[in-house]
Amino acid sequence: MMKMAEKNILDLIKKYKKDIIMLDSLLQWALNPTSMSAGYGIEDNYSYIKENLKITHQITDSKANDVIEMLKTDCEAFLALKEDKYSIGNFQKLIIQELSSPFYSKIFVKFILKKKKKANKNTLTFLQTYQFCPVKNFPCVNAQYNAIFGEKISDEELVKLGILKPLYWISSGTSGNRELIPKFIPMLDNIIGNFKLKEIKQGKPNITGFIQDLRKRNDRITLNFIINLIERNQLCDYVAKNCEITTEKGILGFYSDPYSNDFNRAGISFLIQEDLTNQIDNLIKEEIKQKTEKIIKILKFEMEKEEKPSGKELIRIADLNIEDIEVYEELMNQLPKESFSENQEIKNKASEAIKKFDDPSLYDLLTTLNYDIKTARKVGKFLIDSKMINSFSRVPKDIPSSTSLLPSQGSSEIERIFCNNCGTPLSDRDNPVYCPYCGSSDIIKS
Repeated sequence: MMKMAEKNILDLIKKYKKDIIMLDSLLQWALNPTSMSAGYGIEDNYSYIKENLKITHQITDSKANDVIEMLKTDCEAFLALKEDKYSIGNFQKLIIQELSSPFYSKIFVKFILKKKKKANKNTLTFLQTYQFCPVKNFPCVNAQYNAIFGEKISDEELVKLGILKPLYWISSGTSGNRELIPKFIPMLDNIIGNFKLKEIKQGKPNITGFIQDLRKRNDRITLNFIINLIERNQLCDYVAKNCEITTEKGILGFYSDPYSNDFNRAGISFLIQEDLTNQIDNLIKEEIKQKTEKIIKILKFEMEKEEKPSGKELIRIADLNIEDIEVYEELMNQLPKESFSENQEIKNKASEAIKKFDDPSLYDLLTTLNYDIKTARKVGKFLIDSKMINSFSRVPKDIPSSTSLLPSQGSSEIERIFCNNCGTPLSDRDNPVYCPYCGSSDIIKS
């Protein structure tokens, strides 16, 4: 039965080799992002395929209806031959594979090259972004386009060109989420190769000025977003709908995602990633140094007064803002969550601490050994985990107010889920078994 179904599919594709509209409709049927565990959502997607066909091929509603009816009839014929619940997924893969083959790919190339002649400048610069961008999923390419050119592009322009297919996705998890997923056609790289696009040339943006402005305005949301991207070596990531990111042409872009109820995307330009990384590394070092100096002032006050400072006193002693208090309290009272048993640098510094002190405190490490606050907390965590000390106190234990840093009270870190094929973060989806953007099942968790 399966062999017969596969033959029927290949014969069907061959039958439509001169009908780009029917080939397009079959391709979209196969690109359906809803997984097997969510029931494939085949019927749900027909209306979206229809709308895409109308925009791409500039056909009437009546003509589009006829195409969809024909598509349903053709698909029902080979679906009747399925052997089990896995068959539909295999049919989809076969259709995509065949339509991506050199013969059929040429048909799409020819069609889109013809459409390109009427495309506007924004569409072509978007394609430039796609071609040279290391991350190929649609929302992140959009964020990159905005970061590099400071422009936004209408999704309809890309649907009109024939390279984008917004299709219906249903979550396989308990949330029952439903939304549109915009998917690039699988032969897009081959098509763009025929466009002979030039490399993106961009003037050098004022990264230093942008970072300084963010710091001056105390825009911690944007700064922390950039820092998190740099630390994870990512170009873009999800941003909650209610979160405002400050964009800057040439540096940081934003994509307001109309297809998601919960998230937008933002990203740093891949053209300046290395320069921005260097500046952020310097910023992180500077901020750690400043935090270390302020914490030393706070701990000195505690030793002199033999009592912990109040919130008001923290603001005065270390020149903190009210919103900083929680951060500093955590740094002085909680140990990091992670283990450093495999970190040779921390092992070496822990050895140095034990040679100098029988029972080192946070204050000892910051002042006598000149460790920064980040390193000192790691050393304290390692010494406790390795049973070298029973507790790691803020100040020497002969000070009456001395208390120990405790294991982190924060909620456990959110598990990060990624597509290992295209790099898309999938943390907002319920136990994803495949990537809705590139179709890969190579999902990793960290």
